[in-house]
Amino acid sequence: MNKLLVFLFLVTASACTSPKALDNPLYAFNNCMRTMLDCPEGTPEQVEAIAALGYGGFGGHESVDLVSLKRELDAREMGLPEIYVGIYLREGKVVLPDNWKAMLDLFKGTETLLALHVHADDNASPDAAVDRIFVEKFRELAQQAEEYQVQLAVYPHHAFYCETTAHAADLVKLVGHPRFGMTLNLCHLLKVEGSAGWEQKVEGLIPYLKMVSIHGADAGDTQAMGWDQLIQPLGEGSFDTFRFVQHLKDTGYEGIFGLQCFGIQQDCSEALRKSMEAWRSFQQRYTKR
Repeated sequence: MNKLLVFLFLVTASACTSPKALDNPLYAFNNCMRTMLDCPEGTPEQVEAIAALGYGGFGGHESVDLVSLKRELDAREMGLPEIYVGIYLREGKVVLPDNWKAMLDLFKGTETLLALHVHADDNASPDAAVDRIFVEKFRELAQQAEEYQVQLAVYPHHAFYCETTAHAADLVKLVGHPRFGMTLNLCHLLKVEGSAGWEQKVEGLIPYLKMVSIHGADAGDTQAMGWDQLIQPLGEGSFDTFRFVQHLKDTGYEGIFGLQCFGIQQDCSEALRKSMEAWRSFQQRYTKR
């Protein structure tokens, strides 16, 4: 009996003293191959570049050839964790891309996240009546997500109908389905809501988060900054992205991180290499705390 107690004590002590790990997957956004400089042109070459640098996956976009992208990723046993998709309210009707059903069929059973950036004609700010229309559609889509075993999330985006974390969270709560959540996008948080008090702005979001996007950025009056300051390779800029990641991880976030790359005017391979080095340094710093 005493030996058993000693064993249990040692196991418990080991668990309590074992280092924490930043073991969340990191993948590269699809825009790393569409908006940076000197990107490989072919899908096989793009996927090979991502794989060679150690990323766990490569994101999709409704406008690219998702069949060939998935095929190349599958061949390397890499994931396609997220697809960026627009949803629009036009003349009172919610409109999805023409290839919506094809995307569902292609990614059935994969748990791929369809990240929805939300638009509404003639509505620049949240409106209760517009929200009700979207929520009704989102509930329908959540049932599709259940059937096809995929995930859905509202993607708050600067200057779109849903641009704040609070509005996204409100929509998610109204939908009330476990397959329907939201993303947290650092660049849009900084642009729309500012950097001051960001900890309070993300408080309580963990249960709803399906993906968090990260990158380098400058600190300061971020609402007045352009995307060249707000989106940089990970590890660059004066904003403490490590503390942002650390805070989310410490408060329970276990989901995926996506590397935002939009418009970075640097060589594609070099920017991705630097970002992966920064991510690995984040992992080391997190473990050594």
